Amino acid sequence: MLALSTNHVTQASGILARHRRSAILAVLAAMLALPMAGEARAGTYVINNCPSAPGANGNPGPWTVFGAPQNTKGSCTGGPGNWIGPEGGSMSPGALDGVQVVVPAASGITIREARIWWVVPHQGSGADTFALASVNTGVVEESDTPKDSSVTPDEWVLPSNTTELTLADYCSNDDAGNGCGFGAGENANLELLGSQLTLADSNLPSGTVTGGALAGTGTLAGTESLTYNAQDPDSGVRLVQLLLDGRPVAQRDYLPDCPYESFAACPTTVSDEIRWNTTSANNGTHELALRVLNAAGNATIVDEHTVTINNPGIGVNGSISGRGPHIANGDPCAGEELELAVNGRRRPPVLTYGRPVTVRGVLHCGTVPIRGAQIAIATLGGPASAANGTSVQTALDGSFSYEVPTGPARQLRFSYTAYSDDPAPSATATAAIRIRPRISLKINPHSSSNEHTIHWTGTVTGGPYPAQGVTLDVEVKERRGWRIFAQVVAGRKGHFGYDYRFHATDEPTTYTFRVALPQPGAQGYPYAWGASNTVNVHVSP
Repeated sequence: MLALSTNHVTQASGILARHRRSAILAVLAAMLALPMAGEARAGTYVINNCPSAPGANGNPGPWTVFGAPQNTKGSCTGGPGNWIGPEGGSMSPGALDGVQVVVPAASGITIREARIWWVVPHQGSGADTFALASVNTGVVEESDTPKDSSVTPDEWVLPSNTTELTLADYCSNDDAGNGCGFGAGENANLELLGSQLTLADSNLPSGTVTGGALAGTGTLAGTESLTYNAQDPDSGVRLVQLLLDGRPVAQRDYLPDCPYESFAACPTTVSDEIRWNTTSANNGTHELALRVLNAAGNATIVDEHTVTINNPGIGVNGSISGRGPHIANGDPCAGEELELAVNGRRRPPVLTYGRPVTVRGVLHCGTVPIRGAQIAIATLGGPASAANGTSVQTALDGSFSYEVPTGPARQLRFSYTAYSDDPAPSATATAAIRIRPRISLKINPHSSSNEHTIHWTGTVTGGPYPAQGVTLDVEVKERRGWRIFAQVVAGRKGHFGYDYRFHATDEPTTYTFRVALPQPGAQGYPYAWGASNTVNVHVSP
């Protein structure tokens, strides 16, 4: 049975005097000194680490733990709330520990922006502690502890030459030479729960053409190929494109191999082949080239030469002998790309059931929009939806939008077929529609006493509901997190009820309750994790 109790956190007792702040800055300056990267115009890309970051993951990426007096937690695997950082029972006066990310030496990478979810507790005894965020050029933020940015992250725009970011817990020397005590040896001194870094890369990728008919200057017909090697030791190889007269006509996209979790967000070397059907171009002489792009969008033209295309058998009305009608879908150029955003965001947001959901996209060939094209829409897996069999048409600028019908979480595939006789789509893109249910909770009464009962009722809005109902965790707020102490099942119409009797409240206490789907969701219920509103109940002994 649940035995709830209140927790009290000791607040910081003061602010560092000016001479103590100077001492901290001196320590950090000595520790963080690095050569400064030169100013350069560069493309940017974003990496995410640990569970609280967008696209939650268990990878700490380039972050490392330093200065841990006893223990180090270097893995952030697990559900939301997991972290990396130093653990220890005590710290010496003037000591620092925390987490740090350092750009690889001699690379073209710098850190431009940072969103950080982190927590620095106050020590249990001894001198005061302070949370410090610094870059190689100075302090970004300093605050008394306890510091809690576990829900709303700190956001910093950093100097353009930033090559190091450090999050530190500082034990001051304001207690007559006594250090800082954190209790047991596994208590956290600092927790990095999530990080989103915007990185700039000033270097260009490189590559070589190694063979294939498209690499020569002879006459081409039908489907031909080109083989290549591409390298980028900094942000990694993101895309390789075959250009015809400056426009992409075929490509190899390495996004599936790009986790965007470390400085090298994509593979640093690739050896591959591009195949292209020359019948999609007019007969005659053309300029052919290969372009390599890295994860930051920086591009290099690797090879450029003249080729002649001669495809016999082209009939009237654009038909090709033996293939039937060859009708264009819009203005194709055989190098099409689809870009999608859900409610204006490239990384799909989690939206509450009933909120309007719009998928917007653009169909283009390099920088040229494809207008007047039909984009087919289908649901991937899960329950069938009204999306199957529908399509949208691109506008003059290649853009399109689709209002998603109300329903559960699902994935929609958008596909474009350049010509009516093509055996497969020329471009596809998938939009993850992440929906959480709308969960309402009522508790009566809001004021009770030990040995008395409170009544919970509520509704989970968002079908279809599984035959076994929807399992919900019953939770109480404890410090920064939530503790599960029971489960309740919402029936086929989404309604639930629950009674709880207090039995161990021996002092006046206000509890905060909620119900939530289990992580990562309820079995058989196609919705993302979500929680109800919170309800406070005051209980007297």
